[in-house]
Amino acid sequence: MHPLRLDYRKASITWTRQGSACLVLGLALVSSVGAYYEQLTMEVERATEALTSVRQFADRERKGKEKVTGELKAYRAEIKEAEAVLGRLTIPWDPLFVAVEQVGARHRDRIALLAIHPDVGERRVLIDGRSADLDVLLDFVTQLMESDIVSHAYLSHHQ
Repeated sequence: MHPLRLDYRKASITWTRQGSACLVLGLALVSSVGAYYEQLTMEVERATEALTSVRQFADRERKGKEKVTGELKAYRAEIKEAEAVLGRLTIPWDPLFVAVEQVGARHRDRIALLAIHPDVGERRVLIDGRSADLDVLLDFVTQLMESDIVSHAYLSHHQ
């Protein structure tokens, strides 16, 4: 066992090889971690910029598609309306009215035609009329069916 030495003076700092090696190794690790942190920070900034530009591009694309979708809806509505008008124009109105007037003229005294209601979508025409005699109404329907323009006619109700 060694004798105990008590020295109350301030001792000078001594550098050992192991301490110096640990210090150098620690400084090297700190500098490499700092460099890696700087590299990661720059990579995050680039990724953030890329994400921002992609979001801006996606927003522009979405707004463009919304504009195109709105225009497409407007065009579809116009096309639907044009088809409806074309459907009304292709119905042979003149021959239909001529046939109704000819058949109605035969029963002028006993039948009163009140209204004609066309249904273009169904390609159907509803004719409102009044008559006191059921036989006159049935004859009107029969003669209307014999015309070339009407393919199907029937009496919907009679009072």
